[in-house]
Amino acid sequence: MVWAGISYNGRTNLYVFKNGTVNGQRYRDEILAPYVVPYASAVGQEFILMDDNATAHRARIVNAYLEDQGIHRMYWPA
Repeated sequence: MVWAGISYNGRTNLYVFKNGTVNGQRYRDEILAPYVVPYASAVGQEFILMDDNATAHRARIVNAYLEDQGIHRMYWPA
């Protein structure tokens, strides 16, 4: 499993998840906290996270974390 961030002015390096499947906690700890939150802070209020409807992305722990961080998601229907 891999992850990368893409934005209007660039992209992140490819992140490779090692050792097992990705769940909400791993997504929060390995992607959101080290990559998304700092980038969102740098962009400011206009930052909107666009992800797909993968189970790990919609986990309660992820939803709570994004809400606590003040990060808004783009509506993305199933």
